[in-house]
Amino acid sequence: MAEQSSSNTLATVLTFAAGLSAGALASMLLAPKSGSETREQIKSKIQNARTKTKEKVDDSKDMVKDRIEEVKGKAKQTADEGRNKIASSNRPTAAAM
Repeated sequence: MAEQSSSNTLATVLTFAAGLSAGALASMLLAPKSGSETREQIKSKIQNARTKTKEKVDDSKDMVKDRIEEVKGKAKQTADEGRNKIASSNRPTAAAM
């Protein structure tokens, strides 16, 4: 399940980045500016898109790491509970002696 969640998060980040890039490019190409101004604007928008995408990816990585740690903790707790139940069921009771 965590794998599916991280896959959905990655797809969302990539879709966001693609939409952001397409919108920025369309707005710049349709704006009446000189070539050098348009190139500078494209460069700036790409820098901003990279920064935002990196932030989203970093946030997604942190979220996945947190989820992994949560699952590890629950698995350890469940394993410990299982070991305790097995250990307690293997002990002879006073009535059986």
